[in-house]
Amino acid sequence: MAYKLKLTFLIFVTFYSKITFAASKSNEGMPQLDVTTYPSLIFWLVLTFGFTYIVLKYYVTPRMSEILNHRKEKIDNDLFEAKKARESAEENKSNQDKSISAAKQKAIEIVREAVEKTKVELLEAENLVKDKLSKKLAMAEKNILVTKNESLKNINKLSSEIAVLISDKVSGIEINKNLISESINEEMKSFNLLKNLK
Repeated sequence: MAYKLKLTFLIFVTFYSKITFAASKSNEGMPQLDVTTYPSLIFWLVLTFGFTYIVLKYYVTPRMSEILNHRKEKIDNDLFEAKKARESAEENKSNQDKSISAAKQKAIEIVREAVEKTKVELLEAENLVKDKLSKKLAMAEKNILVTKNESLKNINKLSSEIAVLISDKVSGIEINKNLISESINEEMKSFNLLKNLK
């Protein structure tokens, strides 16, 4: 409908105007208000705007649209790449955090195992040293007891001999050595000096 209206208006302007392509030569009033120039002005206006419209519609607008679409695609691609890079960076950070956490956990486990192993080794070494010291102490006590008994026997023997000699020299009576030895043993036993003495 709009097309038919435009066509009718164009035909009207072309065929029913006295001067289509030239302005009036009358000098009365302002030329902008001269009605006889309107058809020519309208023709050139329609022609100019029609040409401009065609150039804009079929040449400028598609190129601008193409540029804008290309720019939009580039921006979308850049945003997609940025999003992908951010996700990759977050994933890398997450993996690094996991590996750091795993390394810390492993280090804690290694330290714990080393401490436990050291404790066990120290306990074993301590028990070994205690056993050795106990054995050495028991042997030392046994040696001391044996030495003590030997010393007491020697003292008993010497005391018996001295008592017999003194008795013989002082009183001239010869006393039985075994009797004096038994008497000294009894005295020593009463003082708990000769335990396990045979």
